[in-house]
Amino acid sequence: MVEGGVGWVVVVADCVEWVVVGGRQWVVVSVTKIGRDNRSHGFTLRSCPRTRGARKDDGYSLRVASWNVGTLNSKLLEVIDALKRRRIQIACLQETRWRGHRGDERNGYKLLYSGTDGVKNGVGFLVDIELHKNMIEVIRHNDRIMVLRLVLGKELVAVVCAYAPQVGLGDQEKREFWDCLDAVVGAIPREERIVIGGDFNGHIGKDSDGFPSVHGGFGFGDRNEPGKDLLEFVVAHDLGILNSFFRKRESHLITFSSGAHNTQVDYILMRRGDRRWWMDCKVIPGEQVVAQHRLLVADIVLKHKLTNTKMYIRPRIR
Repeated sequence: MVEGGVGWVVVVADCVEWVVVGGRQWVVVSVTKIGRDNRSHGFTLRSCPRTRGARKDDGYSLRVASWNVGTLNSKLLEVIDALKRRRIQIACLQETRWRGHRGDERNGYKLLYSGTDGVKNGVGFLVDIELHKNMIEVIRHNDRIMVLRLVLGKELVAVVCAYAPQVGLGDQEKREFWDCLDAVVGAIPREERIVIGGDFNGHIGKDSDGFPSVHGGFGFGDRNEPGKDLLEFVVAHDLGILNSFFRKRESHLITFSSGAHNTQVDYILMRRGDRRWWMDCKVIPGEQVVAQHRLLVADIVLKHKLTNTKMYIRPRIR
């Protein structure tokens, strides 16, 4: 590079850290200017945009989704087709409205669900069949909370699907939900990765007022009491709300749309300590399978790549 008629040699040092600026991840590096006299002329910090997706040496890229499907009756295959088009590997489903506790395989996905005898609520997972061999445990707590644990490379990952009670329900049911979710998340070891996808029926608001460490400042609408409950839960467990850390247009923030009523009630949560591995999180509004709720997708990176070695962990189904 030539500056003012003087030849410069630019030396780029190792990466210092990843930061999130304007909803995108950037790498901060040190740059040294060395003149023709071979003397150093100071250091400058420069930001370089990270390429979309994970580099081969970064690890394994995982795409996780959360979707309130309204019901799986008569639309399971359509939901699976939508996940295939969007390259979703693990989908957290809410309001499945299926009775019982079982698993099934359909069109390249493993379906695992948990419901009650009544035709309401219900949660479940749709897991890419390629990841099915990495599953080690499925825990069905009730018709609102379900946990899936996998070994991905050298990482142990717990995926939690949650469906919070609606605003009109009683305080007792809401307390039971939050107490159960608090116990579930608290029992997951700190060294284990955790991803929570769910419909929390609360609005965290567009600003991070009072919760700057867990709310990235890119929310939607006004905060309400259930949204405050979610933020307090996230603070208690040192999590972050991925939706709020990426600047998006409104159509990629709204997760529920009914007529002129647009809100954000679906969220994906991860530990704040894993923030450097958050690649992207947005709503995909183009899917017409579900009338009101929209597909929420997050791209994350795990440190280690998947291996083809055979696992010697005995799977357990609870």
